[in-house]
Amino acid sequence: MRDYGAVGDGLTLDTEPIQRAIDAASFAGTPAQVLVRGGRKYLVGSLALKSNLDFHLADDAELIVSKDPRHYTSLTGGVLTDNGAMNLKITGTGNGNINGRALDFMTGYSKEREIRESARFVRKSLPSPRAAASKSAASPSVTRPTGVST
Repeated sequence: MRDYGAVGDGLTLDTEPIQRAIDAASFAGTPAQVLVRGGRKYLVGSLALKSNLDFHLADDAELIVSKDPRHYTSLTGGVLTDNGAMNLKITGTGNGNINGRALDFMTGYSKEREIRESARFVRKSLPSPRAAASKSAASPSVTRPTGVST
């Protein structure tokens, strides 16, 4: 990938050089590997993976998802897309990572508010004690002796 101009400093957008490496590997027509070398961090937007490809994160290589919406060209806004690719593998050795930066995409995220909202959701999802009691009174249960089948 560095042959195609990828910098791998985690700050420079490396989408285009990585895409060029993917396209070149796919153009070969036979199964090929795009090697994302370890020791580097690659800032990326949408990458279109192709058929007959092994997209391989080696050692501690890291893809860092860009926070800039202009860096996403796919209709779904996804980072790794395949558009019907056949014989496609995403592999890795060591501690390769795709850093999706979920918390960076969550505007106004607050751990305390998340806990509060989760508790409120759980309370709404559970039946009230009064509703549970009336339901059990309305539908009597049948107890069968042990060992008896129906």
